[in-house]
Amino acid sequence: MIVKTDTFIEIGSQHQMCEDYIISAHNFIILADGCSSADHSEMGARFLSYMAREFLIVHEPRPDQPHYLKMMPNWIIHHAENISKQLGLKLSCLDATLIISYIIDKTVHIHMYGDGSVILQTGDDEYTMFEVDYKAGSRSMPYYLRYTIDVLGHESYHDAKVTKTVSTHRVLNQGPVQTDIREMAYDNPCQFSFPLSDYRSISIASDGLSSFLKVKPDEDGNKILKASEMVPFIFDFKNSPGVFLQRQMNICKRKLKKSGLQFDHFDDLSIGTYLIEDNQDGRTGNET
Repeated sequence: MIVKTDTFIEIGSQHQMCEDYIISAHNFIILADGCSSADHSEMGARFLSYMAREFLIVHEPRPDQPHYLKMMPNWIIHHAENISKQLGLKLSCLDATLIISYIIDKTVHIHMYGDGSVILQTGDDEYTMFEVDYKAGSRSMPYYLRYTIDVLGHESYHDAKVTKTVSTHRVLNQGPVQTDIREMAYDNPCQFSFPLSDYRSISIASDGLSSFLKVKPDEDGNKILKASEMVPFIFDFKNSPGVFLQRQMNICKRKLKKSGLQFDHFDDLSIGTYLIEDNQDGRTGNET
């Protein structure tokens, strides 16, 4: 089995600065999505990403141990807080989603603190997508790690009566999308584990995946494409040489144009992918 990683990041069409950040190596991908309404969140996204990487280096990953799952976010946010203080930045600069993924024992483990998506390519034209969202009325209000060390901020967030949902989409290239939605406590982080041998690819993405715009609005005025509608275009990996994800995004743009759509996301978009192969000829597939 061969596992390759690649990342993609692009500023949103309605942003002047990209507040997403993503880093990777052969065995991990870490993504952070800064809040556009928080000053210097592009800096906070970097602090959180590099502190998460440092945690994985300093501490042996033990995702099966409850104490490890509690220690990881606490360690990261306190070290990121120290950096922001030394630079004279407000604590709110750390208002950023953080998604940490890494490979241990041929399994990808994912820890999500905030909103975003996990996309599994289960077959040639079959995908499963987990989409995490936080809403207070019509507002998006992710629960950032910052709230765990900010008493007043946490109280204000609690009073906003935020609803957290995890939607599971089963996506076929030809056919309707099947969706299951469940609610969970806003301060309960989402954790996933996926054996590499069961999938062709495993990806994480910021909520920019839910910000693609239609060429023409629906009859009800909706202009936004569902993230699940973008999955077959973006994650249809056929081969892996070089920067396979970045190449796939170029292919996606051409496919969308041919379908009468457009590659226009108003929010920043970052994606990281583990591509799983079982041979040397560049084709993807399950281990046999």
